[in-house]
Amino acid sequence: DTHMAIEALGHVGGDMGKKAIRTWLKDNPQGELRIQMAAMRSLGYLQDRQAVPLLIEIMNANLNARGKGGYNQGGFNQKPVYLSATAIEALGRIGGPEAEKAILALLPEFGNFETHVKQTGEHDWLRSAQASAIYFRTLEALERMKSTGGGSAAAAMVESIPTDKDRGLLYELDSYEKLVGRVIEQSGQM
Repeated sequence: DTHMAIEALGHVGGDMGKKAIRTWLKDNPQGELRIQMAAMRSLGYLQDRQAVPLLIEIMNANLNARGKGGYNQGGFNQKPVYLSATAIEALGRIGGPEAEKAILALLPEFGNFETHVKQTGEHDWLRSAQASAIYFRTLEALERMKSTGGGSAAAAMVESIPTDKDRGLLYELDSYEKLVGRVIEQSGQM
């Protein structure tokens, strides 16, 4: 099965394994979401620098794209969100100036985090209580790369923090809030 082969290549690595994963990803832009995500994560874990241009292309093409359309609560628009988020995750694992520059350049295009949350199938009335995969993977990537360039997006990062008025959030105990704080602090904005 393709999924298992991609995962195995991701564990084995080597130049041929990396090339095979890149080729599959390039040749299957309409492939099954979980397999595409596994391929991108494998390239990230293998720190395949040759995959950076392809991952940037996937990240950019899917950031504000729409999926199949239809009712949001069915998650019909989730594929582009998860493709972009997983490409960002992989770029963060690979690191380097090219990956960091591409992520930072795309930050102003993210828009309201609730838009991305809604595309993944959340109810209108719950969207602010959920994390955006795109924002979360970006925060992880910027922290992993020890980026100092995220300061201009500090306000958007803070706005992306999930808030649920039905429960008492203790920001100092929540991992998302801590991640936002660390990324903003790295940028010199705190």
